[in-house]
Amino acid sequence: MTRRRRSAKSYPRRGLVAALVLVLALAAGCTKPESTTLSEKPLPHVRVVEVTAAEPRPRSRHLAPLLPHRRARLSPRSGGQVTALLVDEEQRVLAGAPLLRFADDDPRGNLIAAKAGIERVQEALRDAELELATAKVLAAKGIGTTREIERLATQRAGLEAQLREAKGNMLRARDRIGAAVLEAPFAGVITQVSTEEGEYVAPGSVAMVLAQLDPIAVEVPLTQREIAAVDGAQAGLDFVAHVRGIQIEPELEWIRSESAGSDATFTARLRLPNPELLLRAGELVEIEVFGASGEAQLAVPATAVRWLGEAAYVLRVTGGIIERVDVEVLDDSEDVVLVAGALAVGDAVVRTGPVALRPGDAVVVVASDAPSILESPGAPVAVR
Repeated sequence: MTRRRRSAKSYPRRGLVAALVLVLALAAGCTKPESTTLSEKPLPHVRVVEVTAAEPRPRSRHLAPLLPHRRARLSPRSGGQVTALLVDEEQRVLAGAPLLRFADDDPRGNLIAAKAGIERVQEALRDAELELATAKVLAAKGIGTTREIERLATQRAGLEAQLREAKGNMLRARDRIGAAVLEAPFAGVITQVSTEEGEYVAPGSVAMVLAQLDPIAVEVPLTQREIAAVDGAQAGLDFVAHVRGIQIEPELEWIRSESAGSDATFTARLRLPNPELLLRAGELVEIEVFGASGEAQLAVPATAVRWLGEAAYVLRVTGGIIERVDVEVLDDSEDVVLVAGALAVGDAVVRTGPVALRPGDAVVVVASDAPSILESPGAPVAVR
């Protein structure tokens, strides 16, 4: 078996292939992507707000039920059987409107008889006065006697007593006519009917309830400090009512002159207009009581105040650099916090930004109306 000898020309070809592989490797190394690592840390972004001045006003909040301005539990003066029920529950009535009728023994006939009795006694009294005057004339001429004059005078006094009694009978007859009909003492709404036709209603028992809901009332307690702000015209306090998302300015009707209990509070009654009767008695209403405005104080949003233990401070931005300013919180009961410190109206303080901000940090101020990440389209919705 003979071995085949390689040609000397194959060696140059092998060198050429090796050179080509080296060139391709170098080209692949040159096209490798560069590193995306940033050599500098980006500056934090913050939103700022200007320090303003606000006049503090003492304020208290109360949650109280609405009350009828007037409420009457109607009952008959004299008992009787209900013959006609003239109204229904939740019906609006005017003052003097008849509400129900009671059975009575001919009240108008009794009134006619009482009037006739008065006329009869008045006629007899006129005759007696004429006879008495004639007797006095005859006695002066020596014809009549003193005894006759005394008899006629006694008769006249008796007739005068009968006249007074007859007038009393007529008043009772008129009263029985009035008692046979139960009338509304004021305009309002019938909120309750406690009887039916054919039932007997005893004197003093409640037949129905009438409530005046326009205006409607509410009562709130006032402290001694709030009472001290009330002047002689009762204009030292302002009241604002919030109900069903509507703001109403009620009218102060009166303030009780004695304390409502051992807590030294005084009840104030407020009157709210309710022409359409949309507000109902028993509905809860929030009442805000405002005192007189005080001296103007520095004010910042609640989100601008930061705490380190029990110390409060804000971050002021000057030329893009953070500066810490210690403040004293005067009132934080509202979204706007009243503070005292080395600030001035118009200073820019951080409203929102990273928690880890420190004095001396450089920041980028973002416009307040610029959309945040959560406000941008397609941002995930936070579920609370």
